[in-house]
Amino acid sequence: WAARPLSAAQLEYAIADVRYLPAMHAHLRDNLTIRGRMEWVQTEFQKAESVARAKTAPDDLYKKLNVSRLSRRQLGNLREMAIVRDEIARSLDKPPSFILPDLALAQLAKQPPRDTAAMRASRGVPSGAMEWGHQFVAAAGRAGQLKDDELPDAANGERPDAAVDNIAVLLGIVAGQRADEQEIARNYLAPRDQLLALASWCIKRGDGSTPVPDVPILSGWRREILGGELLELLDGKLTIGIDPQTNAVHVMPREVG
Repeated sequence: WAARPLSAAQLEYAIADVRYLPAMHAHLRDNLTIRGRMEWVQTEFQKAESVARAKTAPDDLYKKLNVSRLSRRQLGNLREMAIVRDEIARSLDKPPSFILPDLALAQLAKQPPRDTAAMRASRGVPSGAMEWGHQFVAAAGRAGQLKDDELPDAANGERPDAAVDNIAVLLGIVAGQRADEQEIARNYLAPRDQLLALASWCIKRGDGSTPVPDVPILSGWRREILGGELLELLDGKLTIGIDPQTNAVHVMPREVG
């Protein structure tokens, strides 16, 4: 794709990427309008724009990567090299992954290179990245000089408390049912981390000082079709049953007495 002029086949391939977008847009717009979901979509677009426009502090760039299995020392390596990668990418107006893929960066964090030869031999490092090899090696060297109290905190990879996990599973059953009804991916409607946050709040709220978690599932259209129902379930106002004929999950008012 860097060659010029582009061949006829390349031009046709590129045009195909956008040729059908107007028809797709019209189809999706009409479908969303009929289902009364245009407001939902606009809300999600606004959130996506806010995230895209938000600036991440250099010291937090590494948090965008998968850090679940890295030690604090390895996280320090990753943080320093992620900063360098971002600086290079900005100077060239390129995506960070163009400079060095995420997986290769994580591998360098696990086994920081002492020199460019070691970086070249590291798994997943493309030859093109060696143009900036000295900068990544220097970043690894700086990370190696960090004291223990200067290292990032380790990622929390611990399993949740059993009681919290059980409640989250129960909430997930209801979320799955509503997601199927609305034809929305369950993980998009109610990600597990949000269900865990609700479950954890349910366990802790007895002291009266724990606020309801500020999670997307409790606002906007998500609250309308699911979040409010989950709060009532946690308050004991609703109960869950299963239809013996269809095996469908039903949420119904709890009988008192």
